Amino acid sequence: MYTRLKGGKNGKVPHELIEFDPDLILLDVMLTGADGRDICEYLNTLNESKNIPVILFSANHDLADELHNCKPSAFITKPFDAAQMIATIKSHLNIQ
Repeated sequence: MYTRLKGGKNGKVPHELIEFDPDLILLDVMLTGADGRDICEYLNTLNESKNIPVILFSANHDLADELHNCKPSAFITKPFDAAQMIATIKSHLNIQ
């Protein structure tokens, strides 16, 4: 089961995300008005979310080398293979 939350205005992390306390966050790098790497970095600074795995994905293959201080749990390039995405999610949720 999953819940989809839309991003906040001007690239800000929606308060609902922190309150929701997800098991894992899938986050695109290229967002309207925001950079997913910055959001990832911000999430890593918060006590409430710093231990939540963040999987970043992007159509830009070169971004894997430019993750700044984000330090995601994984980075997947688009178009991605569904089996690869599922395996990555399962590994970060410790599901067999």
